[in-house]
Amino acid sequence: MKQFYIIFLLLTILTFSNGCQIEPEKYYWETTRGVNIGIDASEQDIADLSEWGANHIRMSFPVEPFMELEEPYNFVESSFEKLDIMLDICEKYNIKVVIDPHRYPGTRHKWTMLSNDEFWNDFKWHNKVLAIWERIAKQCAKRGEVVAGYAVTNEPAVPYNTEDNTPSDLNLLYKKAIEVIRKYDTKHTIIISSPRMGVQGQDDKDYVYGLDYLIAQDDDNLVYEIHMYKPKSFTHQGVWEESEFVEYPGEIDGAYWDIEKVRSHLKPARDFAEKHGVKMYVGEFSCPRWTGDSGNKWLADVIQVYEEYGFSWAYHAYREHTLWDAEADNYDAEKTERVKTTPRKELLIKAFSLNQ
Repeated sequence: MKQFYIIFLLLTILTFSNGCQIEPEKYYWETTRGVNIGIDASEQDIADLSEWGANHIRMSFPVEPFMELEEPYNFVESSFEKLDIMLDICEKYNIKVVIDPHRYPGTRHKWTMLSNDEFWNDFKWHNKVLAIWERIAKQCAKRGEVVAGYAVTNEPAVPYNTEDNTPSDLNLLYKKAIEVIRKYDTKHTIIISSPRMGVQGQDDKDYVYGLDYLIAQDDDNLVYEIHMYKPKSFTHQGVWEESEFVEYPGEIDGAYWDIEKVRSHLKPARDFAEKHGVKMYVGEFSCPRWTGDSGNKWLADVIQVYEEYGFSWAYHAYREHTLWDAEADNYDAEKTERVKTTPRKELLIKAFSLNQ
């Protein structure tokens, strides 16, 4: 009997030493430094990004949503297929993926949600979101740590007159989405995005302030997401229309912006994370690549603050649009071709080295 036990023990050890591992109970969020990327990225793009030192991508689907935006609201099978392909590629290069549908039926803007979208007026739009997440959770539940997290919404903009238990109740949508995802996937992190808060007669308030709107959800594997595009006159200069050049550091939007202002702006997010014992993720941040030294100084400052505060982050965006392309000229908007190196690319590579 003793010999049998010894043989059984040896066989067990050999089995595990040959690559069989006990599957973890949950895949909790780890510190990530990476980029936003589109669904048409190639394997070479991912291989190059791995060489840069990034450890995750936030993969978004605004151009090819998971569901048709008009009736009959069928699933877009090619998007689910591309998700599987990208997960396979990223697993090969040891890069994790935040899955971000980015756009849903009931919304009008390709890149963001708006506080006056029809989405906030009818529960039928919530049901579309839940159907998409049911499908994604079923498809990805058996995936390992290559899935960094599920981002339920992208840049929600809650109406200023939002009411509990109505279609404008973002907290209710999150509760329902968590329940649907957890029916099929109890292991991967779910990402809760802070909203822009609609303010009557004013511009929407920033995502940092939207954290105060969120209520605690009954799940121990959540991460909270904000975006950082402040000051907007700097980060979005020339994005939608021509404008005079805005320098950083400097007087911008009625305040002097430098690294100290960045710290004070992001401090409520740090305080929220510490108060609730949660992790914070800056899912997007950027400024036009042709803002040169000013733009690269802003990037260096915000990344420094993220690191001080313990935030994960994803630069917007990698090989997606020339506006943000770190591999194109950092000073001339007309020079869109990629070159071997730029100051912005080197800045990001240096920051990604912290992943090691």
